Amino acid sequence: MSIDPARAFDRVTGTLQDDPNLIATLEVVDTLNVMVEGAHPILRCPDGCARCCLQQVFISEEEWAILLPALHRDSTADERRRIVRRARRLLDRKRGPLRRALRARNLEDLSRLTMTVDRRRVQRCVLLTNDNLCAGYSGRPMVCRAFGRVSHNLDNPMLCKIFLDRLSDEGRSHRDLHLPDFGPVRAAYLLGTPEDIGFTLLPIFVVLHADADGDLMTEPRQLPRDGDWPVLTREEVALL
Repeated sequence: MSIDPARAFDRVTGTLQDDPNLIATLEVVDTLNVMVEGAHPILRCPDGCARCCLQQVFISEEEWAILLPALHRDSTADERRRIVRRARRLLDRKRGPLRRALRARNLEDLSRLTMTVDRRRVQRCVLLTNDNLCAGYSGRPMVCRAFGRVSHNLDNPMLCKIFLDRLSDEGRSHRDLHLPDFGPVRAAYLLGTPEDIGFTLLPIFVVLHADADGDLMTEPRQLPRDGDWPVLTREEVALL
């Protein structure tokens, strides 16, 4: 009996309608990744590749509360200190590549300034180790799990250039693939997030949770809302 991938994907994402929450959404995305790789082996990541980690991501306070313990489980104190140093260099208010983004006071400015940094010079995620591994892989945010194997629509697949080049070499396109619809996942991610939750760039969470020894604290704290750091609301993130 043949299996229709599209119907299988829809059954998995349909479970999010009952009780949208972050943990359930992360689990669904992980399940979809396994299903996509099984249906389309051409979408398996090359060993040691970290192409999708050469950027800065926005995450929520709720996601950071999952990622922070993972960093203490998955990495050493020395590695966490290196993560803090990388984040501080990016956010240095005089010379850091992200220094202008720190002065943004709205979503439009923050997105524009962050994209400008990305175009001028690729900035590795602060969690990416020298071996191209994620220092907090087991607790990585939703966007990191979802990128590469889902689609907004037929004309907007979230596929990296490596996958697109593979398809091109075989004389195929993304339209030949059945990819999960990202819409239900994104909706559950936003609906399952408390209204008063804050979002900001991952390096900002790192800097704000550095302890006196340059390591990361063990307990997450709320982002400051005093305007000293850019913090997005759930409604603003929905527009990204």
